[in-house]
Amino acid sequence: MGAETHLRMPLSDYTRLHDRLPGTQIIDAAPLVRSLRMTKSDREVDKIRHACSVTSDASKRCRNGRG
Repeated sequence: MGAETHLRMPLSDYTRLHDRLPGTQIIDAAPLVRSLRMTKSDREVDKIRHACSVTSDASKRCRNGRG
């Protein structure tokens, strides 16, 4: 229900599914998913750091005419 979420089914199918589950409450889990995605492992942080370093080095080379 929040940003960066997708239902990936026709609305008519969703309506039919919801109708067949009486008493079921559909809730927005986007805040939970967002908080989980914001938590990075040490390995993920290292990969991000490496990608930033490569990008920074390439940018410096382009500015200095050594691209």
